Amino acid sequence: MTGAEALAWMKTILSILQMIGGWPLGLSVAVAILGPWLVMFFIARSLEKQAAKHDLETVKLVDSIKDVISVSVKIYETRHLEAVQMYKDNVELVKSYSKLAADQAAIIHLNTQAMTRLVDKIDDRRGM
Repeated sequence: MTGAEALAWMKTILSILQMIGGWPLGLSVAVAILGPWLVMFFIARSLEKQAAKHDLETVKLVDSIKDVISVSVKIYETRHLEAVQMYKDNVELVKSYSKLAADQAAIIHLNTQAMTRLVDKIDDRRGM
């Protein structure tokens, strides 16, 4: 604060005190006692309004975060269900493959028996 600003403040305060000097003594005492209380009341009211505004903004922010988390959970839930279904499908594939392998083993066994009989008949004819 510069000297000129300080001088302007002092002149303002002196003019207020000169005005108050013309007031009755009871009014001056009432203003001196109640004045700070009234100032604090208005400051508290202003802070309460700011806090209410801040609380409303906080609620909106929490709601938006909740919405984002809800969407993320749904996405991950869908992915999890898809992975579970993939594993179930793989189990069915393994079961089908196992059955196919068993059928193929039976066919190979029958072919081996047939070839063995064929070789035996050929050997029998040669030996004749």
